Amino acid sequence: MTTTDASVGLPAGGRPINLAQLQSEIQAQGVALNGLGMHDDPDGPGTVWIYPYDQDGVPTNFTPQDTPIVQQAINNHVGMRNKTDAEYAEEFQNPDTTPARKQEIRDITAGLLPAEQVPITQAEWDAQYV
Repeated sequence: MTTTDASVGLPAGGRPINLAQLQSEIQAQGVALNGLGMHDDPDGPGTVWIYPYDQDGVPTNFTPQDTPIVQQAINNHVGMRNKTDAEYAEEFQNPDTTPARKQEIRDITAGLLPAEQVPITQAEWDAQYV
């Protein structure tokens, strides 16, 4: 099977997907995974398919018992990304940003605190994958 074969995996629609995040969400539901992959629908753009890798790193299908769990995880998934330096800079320059928040932004951009997560927009998704 190839990663462009629509018979591999489950359709995820055309909305933003963060594969690492989705894998964690699926594993939290008790589904064992070696990894996740994603490919475009061979019938046209706009839909991506999510598939697992087997123990040899070959794209495969989800098991019948895992399919409804995985489909629900895909349906519930909201792809997230790290906030960018430009977004932090814009917030920092905003006159309404409190001194405490400015210090928090300094700490985040210096690597002292983890980056904040924000949803991936449809435009960002389209720029990457469509």
